Amino acid sequence: MLLFFCLLQALLQGTPAPHVLAITHIAVIDTSNGAVQPDSTVIIAQTRLAALGISGKVRIPKNAEIIDGSGKFLIPGLWDMHVHTSQLGQDLLPMFIANGVTGVRDMHSSWSAFEQIRAWNGGAQAWPRIVASGPGIDGPGSPKHGVLIVRNAAEARESVMLLKQRGAAFVKIYEMLSRESYDAIASQAAKEGLPFVGHLPLSVTIAEVLTAGQRSIEHCFSLLAACSPEPEIAKQAAAIGLAPPPERMSFWRARSERVIARYSSEHAKSLGAARAKNGVWIDPTLTVDRMQASLDDAVFLGRLDVKYMPQAVQARWKVPDGVLSRYFFWRESRRGRVQFAKELEALRIVYRAGARILPGTDTPVRFCLPGFGLHDELALLVQAGLTPTEALRAATRDAAEALNLAHEYGTVTAGKAADLVVLDANPLQDIHNLKAIYGVVLRGNFIPRGRLDTMLADIEKIARQPSRPAAGVGRPAGITPPV
Repeated sequence: MLLFFCLLQALLQGTPAPHVLAITHIAVIDTSNGAVQPDSTVIIAQTRLAALGISGKVRIPKNAEIIDGSGKFLIPGLWDMHVHTSQLGQDLLPMFIANGVTGVRDMHSSWSAFEQIRAWNGGAQAWPRIVASGPGIDGPGSPKHGVLIVRNAAEARESVMLLKQRGAAFVKIYEMLSRESYDAIASQAAKEGLPFVGHLPLSVTIAEVLTAGQRSIEHCFSLLAACSPEPEIAKQAAAIGLAPPPERMSFWRARSERVIARYSSEHAKSLGAARAKNGVWIDPTLTVDRMQASLDDAVFLGRLDVKYMPQAVQARWKVPDGVLSRYFFWRESRRGRVQFAKELEALRIVYRAGARILPGTDTPVRFCLPGFGLHDELALLVQAGLTPTEALRAATRDAAEALNLAHEYGTVTAGKAADLVVLDANPLQDIHNLKAIYGVVLRGNFIPRGRLDTMLADIEKIARQPSRPAAGVGRPAGITPPV
């Protein structure tokens, strides 16, 4: 019906018929339940999925561009639910599309970067849809750059209203908030109709977060801390943010060791059930913790996709030469491996107890690359105990639901936005098959594999040029918690 309306409108107005794309004889994957509908035909008019059904029963308009999907699989575009696009710059955004990531959730930027991010949406360039928070909110002593600092409930409420006024899609919070400020943010965000998400503040217990309305909790370390039977771990004095950097680094390292030592699988089970009841999502960003556990791994450090990052970033990501430097990274990696193993266990338990998962990467922290990082994250989710079907659902249908965009994205359904991925292999059999991309449909336009490769080649050429990376890209691991 949508396709017919578009064609009729063009005819009555005397304008050229809209662009129509038909993908024939393709297997469509239902990300809601993992069902596969073979030999289907999908019709796309302009930027919308107009119709789909069994091949031979769906009429293909005469003016349609036809893509033969025989032997291929169709899924919705993927979402990375934790990125920092302002630290990337527009030159690297096509890396998302080349990896089938057609949408991202931007989790903190300065006001000027936020305005630039909003301008990136809706253009003709090969960039993903960006749902952005604008500046995050934190308390005094925050180590984060560009955040809104609030000292009391009044300032917290004012910050939420300002974010709403300037077009933020949600509110992002950090660790250093006082309990008073946290409660004020929760209350004002509800009044403004803005979801609020973010870190687990030091001043708030997980039980309090679960009843405050926080939509998602970011990073697996927050999950691990919440699985400790010692409530004072979640009640550490936020005054540590006012301490000199060496003291802060020592604090976070000591806190990590306490959390690991006191982790309880029984608390993980009860936490999973509580999160399921209260509708709080977990965005574990496993890629960050895997990175911190792999800085002495030559295979990991030698990964080929690093070539797409600017030379200055590549240099900052390398493990420095020297006995002391290498010992530091070996020690950090050994501690990181212990923590990562506990995080995988905790995530597996809370997920099986009913908690819901979102896939995020914290791109572009060290070795977390646009697009490539999401494939790493989904593979790690499978390693943690999700099936390939569950991991794919998290990156499509569930991501759209968490963003209140299920009417637009997340499933291959007539009427929804035409952001799709055509695969050469079935991802339900092996999650790594998500990398076997034949082409991407972005806002109704088909981008074949050859053009995707050209996009990556162009990015690699830019990366070879001497340049200065955006602030924050490639920040060394182990100094501050993830962002």
